[in-house]
Amino acid sequence: MEWRSLCREKLCQGRSQAVVFENSEASLGTWEVLLLLRDLCAQDPEAHCLLLCEKSQLRNGQVARRALAEDPKLDEALKRVHIKYLSDAPVAQLLALHALPFHPKAVACCAPVPRVAEGPGSALLVQEHQLCLMASLLLDACQSWLPSASALFFESTMKAESLLGSIFPDIWRIHSDQTNRHRLVAEALFP
Repeated sequence: MEWRSLCREKLCQGRSQAVVFENSEASLGTWEVLLLLRDLCAQDPEAHCLLLCEKSQLRNGQVARRALAEDPKLDEALKRVHIKYLSDAPVAQLLALHALPFHPKAVACCAPVPRVAEGPGSALLVQEHQLCLMASLLLDACQSWLPSASALFFESTMKAESLLGSIFPDIWRIHSDQTNRHRLVAEALFP
């Protein structure tokens, strides 16, 4: 099934989920999630959504080219997708979600681009624990502070998919369709 349709349906049902973009640069995964949130806002004229990501994941040439090719009629829905850039302390930003001046329908958080050089196992373990802490805080915020919101946590490294599977009820692997490489499909990682 086409991934955005599947995830939009689950988010509308109030089901939080994690997605892992296989063989994708973080910026393209972030762009896809931005389109998903825009679709949610287009479906419900009262909805607002929140995207948490690093600035570099949206401000680059690949995303700019795709943005120029988009349908300008959807600009109104895109205006209701609020974007907050993650700092070097993303945990603090996730803890502050309860102070939002609006009630989002969905909150999507992109895992930060890994900055720890892969080598010693301890550095990778710290990175996986930070991903899980961020995912847990996002889910907790949507269940406690923002009860009407669904959480969507996404990443492109596939380093912590088993750990994310213990946090979220649904976790999807997003990859290109075998018959049409421009179409992304979702496959349950833990059916």
